[in-house]
Amino acid sequence: MTVIIPTLNEVDNIGPILDRLLSLEALCGRLEIIVADDHSDDGTLDEVRARQRRHPVFVSQRRGPPDLAASVLEAARLARGRW
Repeated sequence: MTVIIPTLNEVDNIGPILDRLLSLEALCGRLEIIVADDHSDDGTLDEVRARQRRHPVFVSQRRGPPDLAASVLEAARLARGRW
């Protein structure tokens, strides 16, 4: 299963969201998380990278102007599981 989390300057939110998802024992080993970031400049990616060291959390960064739908669609193309 794949969870796509779109972000744009979500430093205060992304850590708790990832921690909660990663703590769900029923999904352990079956969950792929892709953070679809739209050029955050507030430390959002630092929070994600801190968790990447221990968990399968991936980042998709799209080029071009911010566009939520395009970012989510690009992340969906990278997904290996159902989303």
